[in-house]
Amino acid sequence: MVKPFSLLEVLARIEAVLRRSPERPRTLDRVGLPEGYLDFPSRSLVLGEERIVLTTKEFDLARHLAANAGRIITREEILTRVWKMDPRLVETRSIDTTIARLREKMGKRNAAVIRTLRGQGYVWEETA
Repeated sequence: MVKPFSLLEVLARIEAVLRRSPERPRTLDRVGLPEGYLDFPSRSLVLGEERIVLTTKEFDLARHLAANAGRIITREEILTRVWKMDPRLVETRSIDTTIARLREKMGKRNAAVIRTLRGQGYVWEETA
């Protein structure tokens, strides 16, 4: 960069580099839950004999959280990586709604794997 430069330009360049070098999430085919599992090839939630098809956003959100299990995922990261939106340009509660619908479909025991950290984001808790 040529001097003088603005702080906004530096921030924009840093963000561009970070977008090109995402964290290294795990690739998954199936994630176990206390009562069932998420089946990624069929994009569904399997609870016993019941197979529940998830919406695209529910599935994408669950996959992103599970692939980054144990790590705090911020709302900004979810908007950027799952919704493909710039978090600086939008204010939405759709993440909360999608998390609530996903937890409802998962059932009470399974829903506990998605932990909310107030003011920080969400964590997918590893199950044994």
